Amino acid sequence: MHEESYTGYHWPGEGPSILLLHGWESNSSRWRPLIKKLRKKGLDIYALDAPAHCNSTGDEFTPVKFAEAADYIIKEKEIKILLGHSAGGFAALYYMSAIPNKIKAVIAMAPTYSMTDVFTGMQNILGLSSASMQALRSRFIAVYDVIPEEFNSANFVKDLSLPSLLIHDEHDLTLDIEGSDKISKVWRNCKYKRTSGFGHRLRNSEVDNLIINFIMSL
Repeated sequence: MHEESYTGYHWPGEGPSILLLHGWESNSSRWRPLIKKLRKKGLDIYALDAPAHCNSTGDEFTPVKFAEAADYIIKEKEIKILLGHSAGGFAALYYMSAIPNKIKAVIAMAPTYSMTDVFTGMQNILGLSSASMQALRSRFIAVYDVIPEEFNSANFVKDLSLPSLLIHDEHDLTLDIEGSDKISKVWRNCKYKRTSGFGHRLRNSEVDNLIINFIMSL
C-alpha cells in the first residue's frame, strides 16, 4: 500500500497564520482571489489540497481524513486562524471539536451540516446505488461508532466559544442554509452572516471583505 501524501502551499507574511481548506471536488486554487487580498494584509497564508484531490494522493476523502491531514500543518506552522469552505468547513469544525489545538479563530463558509449531506452529495455525483449507500453508511458507523445524522457541525461547535465567523448564502443550491441556521443557534461568540445571490461558492468581493474585516478585528 502506498503512503498517502498531501500537498500544501505557502505565501509568507509577517501577520497571523491562516490555513485554507477547500471543499469536495475543488482544490486550493479556489482561494486565489482571496489570497491576493490576504497577502496585502500581510497574513502568513497556507492552503492544503484535500486527500484524493488535485496534487494530494489517496483514493478516499472524508472530513475526518481532511482534518487529520490538516493537523500536521496546523501544529507545525502554529496556525492561528482556520478557514474552510463546504466540506472543508465541515472538516475545520470537526477538527476544532476532536483534535487538541491552539487555533484562535475559525471561519466557516457554507459548511456541510452533517455526514448525511456528504453521502447525498456522493450519491448525486457518483450515481451510487441504494445498496452502495447502505454499505457506505454501515462502514461509517463501524469505523466512527456514530450514526451519520449525529456526526454534524452543530454538535462539533456547541462547546466552542472562540471568535468565529459563519457565512452562508440564501441561494445555495448545494447545501441548504438551514444547516448553518442550526449551527448559529448553538455556536457561542459566532458572527453569522446570511448573504444573498452568491450561491454555494461564495466567490464575491463582499464575502472576501467580510472575511478580511473579521480577521483584522481579532
